[in-house]
Amino acid sequence: MATNNWGIIFLLAMLATISTSVSEKSSIPPEYYSGSSISPEYYSGSTIPLSKSAIPGDKGSPSSSGSGKEFVVGDDKGWTKNINYIAWATDKEFCVGDKLIFKYPVGKHNVIQVDRAGYLGCIIPSTKPLETGQDSVTLDSPGRKFFICGIEKHCMECDMKLYVDVKAPAPIASSGGASPGSGKEILVGDDKGWTKNFDYQAWANGKEFYVGDTLVFKYPPGEHNVLYVCGKVFQSCYIPQHFEALALKSGNDKFLLDKPGKQHFVCAIGGNGKHCEAGMKLCIDVLPAPPTPTPIKGTRKLASTKNLSYN
Repeated sequence: MATNNWGIIFLLAMLATISTSVSEKSSIPPEYYSGSSISPEYYSGSTIPLSKSAIPGDKGSPSSSGSGKEFVVGDDKGWTKNINYIAWATDKEFCVGDKLIFKYPVGKHNVIQVDRAGYLGCIIPSTKPLETGQDSVTLDSPGRKFFICGIEKHCMECDMKLYVDVKAPAPIASSGGASPGSGKEILVGDDKGWTKNFDYQAWANGKEFYVGDTLVFKYPPGEHNVLYVCGKVFQSCYIPQHFEALALKSGNDKFLLDKPGKQHFVCAIGGNGKHCEAGMKLCIDVLPAPPTPTPIKGTRKLASTKNLSYN
């Protein structure tokens, strides 16, 4: 009889634990956890290429095969615990065709490519990880790519997680419109920069933003950041804490506008969207790239009238 009582007590304890876990997760709307339940624009960088350095460039060495470059993740530190891989990737430019090389002692770590939800929550998928100790991953498509270590709590507690923004191959310029990056740079807030208690919608009124233009957010590093979000997050200023990992924070962040339509930006610092609620939010309407004027062939240059006199 005593054995049965202990069995019932154990079962009730397990049910209570499961209930607590479910209630904690349900306090955040499901669209913040699952990348598949919302549009890709929900997350920073999914549709706008990010140039996270004031001077474009990278520290990669030329690849021995193909036209891409090879990047050893973490440089001489390799793929290990307690390294800030977001900072490592900040000043690098990754393009389609480049390779990421993950170096680590065999058996101590591994590498798994995951989606946004997997990165944010350190969710380990059922797919087989890479575990050779010298894993090579070819970046074969543009967009944001996410990687974690799938061993024990290396991702959650030791920061073994990495995301990179992969740029598409440079398009061939044509007379039909401006190519990405061929537009103008627009300093958000002008001389005020990116700060609290400023009306960015009033600042944007009357300005025209085109595909190919670049927004530049300037602020003291550590005081603010910039996160590209969807309209729902923009309106509510509800920003889960783990979204901050996807924000840019160099103090001189550049966003290339590569598609028409409304684009939304917020500051994710402050907890519960405090900086966002203090006015650090911007919505702009991006227009298609204006056509490049094409010279008319067969015309002659008219003579200047500067030195003509009429007597």
